[in-house]
Order: sequence, then structure tokens, then C-alpha cells
Amino acid sequence: MLYNLFKLMSKYQGRVDPLEMLRSAYTDGKRVKVRDKQLIFEKDIRMPLTQSTAWLSTLTKKQYTLGSLWLYLEFHLQHITDYLNKISEYGVDNVTISDR
Repeated sequence: MLYNLFKLMSKYQGRVDPLEMLRSAYTDGKRVKVRDKQLIFEKDIRMPLTQSTAWLSTLTKKQYTLGSLWLYLEFHLQHITDYLNKISEYGVDNVTISDR
């Protein structure tokens, strides 16, 4: 896992890309935790839910936040009401149906 982190960091010249971190966590089957409105990927890697990503909504043309994408990944297989409640709880935007 440490090798993957270094590979991610070298790819972005010392910066960690939020989408790459999210993709890597789900690809590796790791749980992403949330605390104090931050996503915790590793012991030393935390990113705010409001962190902008390069993913653009096809409907609004706005950038999705890391929190919006993470929440959709966490709740897309559950009841839609659970997902909508969590959107409200965490204060992130909904991933539109056309982007799912």
C-alpha cells in the first residue's frame, strides 16, 4: 500500500489527487472513514469533504466535491432515502442521476 501511495504522489509531483485516493481506496477494498468533516484514507492522509475534484457534473458543469463522490459510493446500493439523509447530514451535493 505504501508503494501505491508513493506512486500516486510521484505522479502528481508531491501532491495527492483526491480522485486517485478515492479510487485507490475502493479498488484496494479499504474503508474510508469520516471524522470532523474530513475523509480519512490512511493514518496521515485526510482530506475535507469539501475538497474539489476534477469530476464535472454533466448537468450543472460544477465540480463534484470529494464528499459527494464518497457518499455516493458508500450509499448507492442502499435505499435512496438513506442516501438523501446522509447528503443533508454531511452538507454535500447529490450526484445527479445522469452522472451515476
